[in-house]
Amino acid sequence: MLVGAALFQCALIGVLMNSTGVFLAQIRMDLGLSMTRVSVHNTIRSIAGALGGAFLVRMFFRTHKAKFMMGTILVIVLGYLLLIIGADTWLWYVVPVFVSPTASIGIIAVPYILNPWFPENVGAATGLALAFSGVGGIVFNPVAAFLIEKLGWRMAILILGAVTIVFALIGIGLIFRRKPPREVEAEQEEKIGIRKEKGRSCTKKTFLLCCICMLGGGICTQLVNYISMYIESIGYSLTVGAIMTSFVMAGNIGGKLLFGILSDLAGVWKAMLFGLLCVAVGAMGLVMAREQPLLLSAAALLYGSCYAISTIAVSRCCIKAYGAEGGKAYSGIHTSINSAVGALSSFGAGALFDMTESFTPIFLIGATACVLSILAVAMINRGNSSKISSKIYAKKLKSC
Repeated sequence: MLVGAALFQCALIGVLMNSTGVFLAQIRMDLGLSMTRVSVHNTIRSIAGALGGAFLVRMFFRTHKAKFMMGTILVIVLGYLLLIIGADTWLWYVVPVFVSPTASIGIIAVPYILNPWFPENVGAATGLALAFSGVGGIVFNPVAAFLIEKLGWRMAILILGAVTIVFALIGIGLIFRRKPPREVEAEQEEKIGIRKEKGRSCTKKTFLLCCICMLGGGICTQLVNYISMYIESIGYSLTVGAIMTSFVMAGNIGGKLLFGILSDLAGVWKAMLFGLLCVAVGAMGLVMAREQPLLLSAAALLYGSCYAISTIAVSRCCIKAYGAEGGKAYSGIHTSINSAVGALSSFGAGALFDMTESFTPIFLIGATACVLSILAVAMINRGNSSKISSKIYAKKLKSC
């Protein structure tokens, strides 16, 4: 089950999606596209994710999950194939709509499927499975760069598209080869209170704080697509840009694993604090260590933790903030909001680069967003701690 979930996550995000920065850098160079046009491409994907996120999550819960997941993979591969036909035509603006499901299904599907199988350590299991999107990024970013240099970016898309479909078929086959044991599923439902809990009441303050908690991860994850271009802009080659993106993917893996383990051991909010701190330091390092390759690599590694904040943290934080049933509803809403934030940050990044001809202010904004998220997490964690202390005091008073 875990291997299948990991392969599906790798197919969904790790092969083509996490190599997007390398592809866009080469396409931009070959076709002479402006940074604003590249940003519009990324912005449309985020807008489509924002508009369709809640709907796709709802459809995932209501339809045949194996068919829905495979259909999602085929639609994404089709989107990349359209680039081959007309990257310099109006299709450039259609492609991001096809690949937008990764923003919602990539966050919700695997955590939901793993829940019944790992009732005691679902955080660690989810972190491990989602980390394979980063494993795919580490492996296939250099592979994409190699294929582009040897065969061209069009043939590279064809090859990686075929790999994506094969991984998805194997992964989905392993996931759905048998149903979850009823006793395990029953224990899980009893443990998280699905049978009794209708969802916690959501105050405006809780909702707003949760939105700000996810702000830093949503912005910084969008900026990953620009890292290859940033590395080229400061004098390095496309291959070095791909290697740096691989370091980001290594941080993606480590960040998700650590987040999953920390959320099981210390709680979701403390895991969020740790992850956001890593991203903020990584963003500052990318700006300050541009002439020191080793420090630049370390910064890229830390920066990769943004994937944990924008993926696994969404489902875990929604359950923590809104309850089990409320988490199902609000995870789709927060996914759409994060995509909308990503749309604004992606478009703004391209426009800001064209105005300043520098990526420095872009990554500084990402670091600032992480600091705001850290403050929001600290506030919501303090509020939860106060509620827990009040409940403990009330129980002691009652016993007296």
